[in-house]
Amino acid sequence: LLLASTLISTPAAITQPIITHEKSIPLEQLVKEDYKTKKAFDKSSIHLSEEQQINIPFELISSIIPKTELTYKLSDILTNSGYTVKKEGNIYKVKAYDNSVSDLIIKYQKLNKDNFQTLYYLTGTRSFGDFEAILHLNYQRAKQNTSTYQVDIHVRPKKWLTRVGLAIGTHTPILRTKIQSYFQSETEYITKAGIKTFEIIFKQPQQTINTMKNNKEIFTNKDIQYMKETYNKLK
Repeated sequence: LLLASTLISTPAAITQPIITHEKSIPLEQLVKEDYKTKKAFDKSSIHLSEEQQINIPFELISSIIPKTELTYKLSDILTNSGYTVKKEGNIYKVKAYDNSVSDLIIKYQKLNKDNFQTLYYLTGTRSFGDFEAILHLNYQRAKQNTSTYQVDIHVRPKKWLTRVGLAIGTHTPILRTKIQSYFQSETEYITKAGIKTFEIIFKQPQQTINTMKNNKEIFTNKDIQYMKETYNKLK
């Protein structure tokens, strides 16, 4: 599957990450700055996390990930991920491989010298009902031209009775397992597709550019030029 220099930026004002030398901000602190993210982070939410090291230069990741639409388009075309995105105002309409749709808003995004951090707020409907969630991505520069990738997801059902059930234990084993299993599978799928996308972009630059040129109904000239400039910076 982020910017701005202020702590929480208005999504419409987001253009390009500002490079600083500050350390990443803890998620607990980030969510306090926005009512919706704070609510999705409460004790009734279900937490999932994953962390791993990837053999991709930090410079490449930090150049592509902030371009949300471009990231999804590359993933869909290069790896057939099944994810598509359409921007409507400051909301990204993300359609997944199982035809489920989520509304995604970038709440925070910041690029440091050795770190890239982004916070998304999501809403949607699944078999267990309506939900809201926060998705926190944290990329760190690692040794020998590699990066570390960490994702944290907090999912909060919108239905009051569902949240009460999770909080007091009523039907918790079945309901919690159902919600956790769904988002665990989705997280693993997105992670694998994302890593595979970056491996192709990194290892096969000319093929990537050619693929974009051959799919001009999806990629704009601006997209192609941006990728060329990104590759030039990596040389």
